[in-house]
Amino acid sequence: MELGAVAPRQRRPAAHATRSPRWLLAAAMAAVVLLCAGWVPRAVEVRPGSYPALLSRVLAHQVTLAARHSHAAPQERAAVLSEAEAFVERALTDSIWPCWTGTLWDFNGTSQTPRHGKIACGYFVTTCLRDLGYKVERVRWAQLGPEPLVQQIVGAEAVTRSIDEPVDDFVRTMARAGDGVYVIGLNSHVGFLLVREGEVWFCHSDYMPPAEVKIQRALESSALLGSTRRYVGRIVPDVALTAAWLSMDPQTHTE
Repeated sequence: MELGAVAPRQRRPAAHATRSPRWLLAAAMAAVVLLCAGWVPRAVEVRPGSYPALLSRVLAHQVTLAARHSHAAPQERAAVLSEAEAFVERALTDSIWPCWTGTLWDFNGTSQTPRHGKIACGYFVTTCLRDLGYKVERVRWAQLGPEPLVQQIVGAEAVTRSIDEPVDDFVRTMARAGDGVYVIGLNSHVGFLLVREGEVWFCHSDYMPPAEVKIQRALESSALLGSTRRYVGRIVPDVALTAAWLSMDPQTHTE
């Protein structure tokens, strides 16, 4: 063929003629998996400055929602509150938690920077809540026992107790409790539960190897499986806690 000449166009077999029934079955199964996968933890890269930038965006949105809520007509406030609840849940589960995954656990760990230093389970809970914009006493609350910490966060009257209940039954009960984020205290451990689309996830600074912050299915957690006591309180959706998140001074973070 001469330089610059156009080669005759070759006709390709029709696409359906090159795909075997086995290929089509595999494609169909992959589509079903994608449709049924539900929520899965995000993997994020934490670069220098990225976490403070994330918290600045969370704070800015909190300020915006707080202003809208305070100026809304009474009949419109419920809608703003629902929007705030959805934002709080997604910011925690899809942004803040993934940043902390892989941070090393230590009984005395007090890190405030994801993937730097080490962090104990109580400090992980209070630091996440503080960074999300809740007014918490990060140090004092982190040093409380599991049940008092849960009571401090959600109020003593809002705590549900499960003592010596088979863990399978407990997880099924949580799956039926409704989508949302919960704080949970165990025999000697604390963390978060996420219920979403019928699945229950456990996010915590885990003392079991590998000792680090993890997001795992509840029934895959050795810490949860080995505990006979569970103290649970719902953080979101919760009208009172979200209203407090909207009404507080977002510039105030209590150490």
